Amino acid sequence: MRNIHRNITTTILLICLSLYCNSQTIVKKVTNFRNIKHNIDTLVILPSFVDIKSIGGDDKLYSDTVFSAKLSDTITYMIKDLLKKKYHLKRISGSKYINTITEKEFNKLFDNLDMSVDSIPHIEFPDSIFQTNDNRSRYCLFTVCNGVYISAEKRKKDIKEALPTTIAVGILSLGTVICIPANLANLTMRIILYDRVDKRVIYYKADMMPAFNKVDFYLINQFVLNNFKTIYCK
Repeated sequence: MRNIHRNITTTILLICLSLYCNSQTIVKKVTNFRNIKHNIDTLVILPSFVDIKSIGGDDKLYSDTVFSAKLSDTITYMIKDLLKKKYHLKRISGSKYINTITEKEFNKLFDNLDMSVDSIPHIEFPDSIFQTNDNRSRYCLFTVCNGVYISAEKRKKDIKEALPTTIAVGILSLGTVICIPANLANLTMRIILYDRVDKRVIYYKADMMPAFNKVDFYLINQFVLNNFKTIYCK
């Protein structure tokens, strides 16, 4: 049991270390994005794909499907309410959940986008991620959110055991020590604007909200709205 607990803790720390080191906002677009954006009239809003997990009192990860669905609806509503002032919007129904197949496709797509230069080359949106027959519009907007929050049980356990406020992670190869916040919670949002005619991603943004707590509705709302300013400002 101790080995299992140690492996889970190590995995979480490695994930958070990676997120911490790459927590800066990423924004990439095609070279003529400004002109394209000015000429967009109709925008299709695809359902937000959301996958939120919690860290339980036993230090295991659990999927929070209820909150994931709620956050998906909230984000989709906020996007529509904000962008309706600038575009004619169409909403297409579809699944809000990330299954194993779509998760693999998303990872491939995000890897290509993350490794691309600031001016996005021709990166195509996989049809297997989202298939629909009722979409005739050229430009499609969709978001993907992944998050982890600390459950109430985990917080009580941490307080009881008096865990330190920081965790020192030694990087032996560099001879340095990096301090990572003990609060491993975070929310990552990725935004993609896709051109169906040219079959390419024309805008991509990734941002992370640290210390994510699912009851901080105001902070979550501000995080979402701030990330859509570029799309809003034509």
